[in-house]
Amino acid sequence: LVRKALTLEYGTSVDILSSDSGFRWIYRLPDGTELLRVSGLDGDLVSGIAEGDKVFGTLSEKAREKILAYYAEQKPLYDEREELEKCYAEWKKLGENYSVGYIQQNVWLTAYNEQVLYFKTLAELPGGECADISLGAAFDRESGEKLDNWKVFAVPEEEVCRRLAEWVYDESLWAEMAEVLKPEWIVVSEEGLTVQFPAGTLPKYWDQAYRIWVGPEKVMEAELLQPWAIPYNW
Repeated sequence: LVRKALTLEYGTSVDILSSDSGFRWIYRLPDGTELLRVSGLDGDLVSGIAEGDKVFGTLSEKAREKILAYYAEQKPLYDEREELEKCYAEWKKLGENYSVGYIQQNVWLTAYNEQVLYFKTLAELPGGECADISLGAAFDRESGEKLDNWKVFAVPEEEVCRRLAEWVYDESLWAEMAEVLKPEWIVVSEEGLTVQFPAGTLPKYWDQAYRIWVGPEKVMEAELLQPWAIPYNW
């Protein structure tokens, strides 16, 4: 336990407790009230894939090393201090009704075929799904090289943005989405395409994330992906 490890914006001291219960550390107030629990980022983010996923195990050593190296260099998708400040503000507001916040960031293999592997990084943050951040990535299965996110699509970037936006019923969001969409927000999985616009990117949903999901059938009908990039099980 490190007493008064840091001071929050309004002068409140916070202790940091190292934890062996699945969390890297726990931020808490001097009276023992827990504000935020943080799962470890100090290990290999894709250790679960490397150790347990059968598909990952079939890759060449070179391909595995390249993918693992990419994720070893990936930084947290969140600002830990900022999340702690939010938790403290929420505790001040709710008092005894406050529930401790959690942060966890993991990587999964979400889809694949004989040429491409798709991965998803998910940062689960206090506030639930409205606050979560997810990023997608595609890798060449043979070499392990990361692919340009737009490369797996069969239509130009502008057309991808337009078609994804048009799957949203609220037409007032179409132009905004097409303007701010980043390719890494698109996650390809066995369930289809998911796009999560982080909080603060869409004026209409400024304080929360906005998520689009499109099933495989619709994506196939729209001929959105390159034929060689279509996952198995679609």
